[in-house]
Amino acid sequence: MKKRLLSLFLALVMLVSLVPTTAFARSDDGSVRITSVNVINEDIQVKGYFYVPDGCNLVFAAYSESGKLLASQVNTMNPLYEEQMVEGQFQCYDLLELGELATVKVFALGKDNRLLGLPYETHSNATHDEGSWWDLWWEYDNGSLTVTYYGNDPATIPGTENLRGDTYPWEKYKDQITTLNLVNIDEVGSKAFKGYRALETVNADAYLSVGTQGFSNCANLKTVNARISGLGVSAFQGCSSLEELDVRQAQSIDPYALAGTAIGQVVLQNPEVNLTIDAFGGMKNLVYVSLPDGMTGVPGSRFVGAKNLQVVAGLENVTDIGEEAFQGTGMNAYTSKA
Repeated sequence: MKKRLLSLFLALVMLVSLVPTTAFARSDDGSVRITSVNVINEDIQVKGYFYVPDGCNLVFAAYSESGKLLASQVNTMNPLYEEQMVEGQFQCYDLLELGELATVKVFALGKDNRLLGLPYETHSNATHDEGSWWDLWWEYDNGSLTVTYYGNDPATIPGTENLRGDTYPWEKYKDQITTLNLVNIDEVGSKAFKGYRALETVNADAYLSVGTQGFSNCANLKTVNARISGLGVSAFQGCSSLEELDVRQAQSIDPYALAGTAIGQVVLQNPEVNLTIDAFGGMKNLVYVSLPDGMTGVPGSRFVGAKNLQVVAGLENVTDIGEEAFQGTGMNAYTSKA
């Protein structure tokens, strides 16, 4: 029976573009208006309005980029005797595993295999997924991941060392996430987004502390729209496309936090900031640093390896410069901030 349906379906595919929209008006044997189709992991989620007194068959068709039909699958829906909003999820593992897959189309076939509504088309990478995890709500939609905490005070995305065998539910989209939105989140734990190579933008609405290797090796990360409160060891190390970061009010910067980035200028405004050994180590593109008013000392070995550092503004107020504080830099000027 399903083979017969599929052969009839292929004929319908060729004819559907020739049939005027008015041909899909509601009739006694039903009508279907599909409003959205989303690919979720190995399933395809279909939403729409269904009036199918005799039931219907949903045909899922997978196409290559050139428009070639790769495979199809039939799923049966039970009768609905009045129009209803329906949301269904159908397992389509065989379709979604196809390497050439570019587009998924969904057709509703009624009695006598009549097309009950206009086909709905979606790109295979038009993925939507969401859910709750720990105390957080997360939502992935077409390359954008949003992590939200709905409590009063900002929350933390736990580091990998705290997962106790659990995994981040969005990890499966690691190579697709280009934008990360953090809502009411003030801390990213260690290695939480390490190696997310597709990631380009991070947005946060609260002061943000980034743990050890929290965003390390995110090679395409260009923009961080966040005010940084603290940076753990190698927090952004290897983010070679990152050119600026707001650390003006940072309370601490740990070793190699910004090593291997493209950041050329650092402005510090918190006189209590704790700069650990090698805080600016490995920042080969760093040219200019502005120290905060009220800072009276620069401990040793804080800028080791920042070989292109030329200017440190505010050193005229510093009375204690530690041993090898600027070892290996190219600094040749102490300038006033006035």
